[in-house]
Amino acid sequence: MKNEKYLEAIKEFTLMDDTFMTAVFDNNIEFTEHLLKVILEIDDLSVTKVTAQKVMSNIGSRNVRLDIFAKDSTGKLYNIEVQRKKEGATIKRARLNSSSIDVSMLNAGDKYDDMMDSYVIFITEHDYFGKNLPKYTVERIVMETGEMVNDGSHIIYVNSNHVDDTPLGMLMHDFYCKEPNQMRDKIAEKSVKYYKEDEKGVIDMCDIMERLMQENNAQSYEKGVAQGIEQGKQENKIEMIKSALAEKLPYDMIAKIVKLPVEEVKKLANA
Repeated sequence: MKNEKYLEAIKEFTLMDDTFMTAVFDNNIEFTEHLLKVILEIDDLSVTKVTAQKVMSNIGSRNVRLDIFAKDSTGKLYNIEVQRKKEGATIKRARLNSSSIDVSMLNAGDKYDDMMDSYVIFITEHDYFGKNLPKYTVERIVMETGEMVNDGSHIIYVNSNHVDDTPLGMLMHDFYCKEPNQMRDKIAEKSVKYYKEDEKGVIDMCDIMERLMQENNAQSYEKGVAQGIEQGKQENKIEMIKSALAEKLPYDMIAKIVKLPVEEVKKLANA
């Protein structure tokens, strides 16, 4: 029954679905290179490495999980994200992804000028900037002069709703196709067909879905444990507060003991 559900899901998947998209692009140098060439309009680009669901660990702050993380032969780094919800494509998320990639480039003692260019590319289901353009390139400029600052950091929003006969427009058409034979781009068709129609590819896709389900269940369990611990701490504090009040200790002294504001202590005392 579980496998049947997976097979039905695979039939419905498109490249706009996060699970399917990351599976198709993971280690797929040919398709990733082709997509980047089309979006950036650069023919001289050679991708050497592609990883799906790359986690950028930031010590002391929020980690960032990148849908697709790629590197080319010159050392430039690329992050490609598919975002169906507008709130998931906020410009500040693009900024966070960009900064996380930049930090990963330098080791202690490296020169700032050793940083290579980085590209964060959001393929959005909705036209994020609302101007009906196929893509939007975000760069830093000097406001007083209008001159661009070439610091090597690039953010690009691709409007997947803009479909036409250009290479980018045809690719965006293909990102919504459930059937490979409906695709207009041959490289996209070949990559999707493997996970849709090839026996080994379908098995691989089922395995990926099973692994993700297990990971989600594990995360839910860990979240439940954490919530239980936090609830236990709260209940323990309530007991401490009520015991202290029974001993007629003043609220300000109790607040110092349980390390909470006085007003919070009064609320918990009546819980």
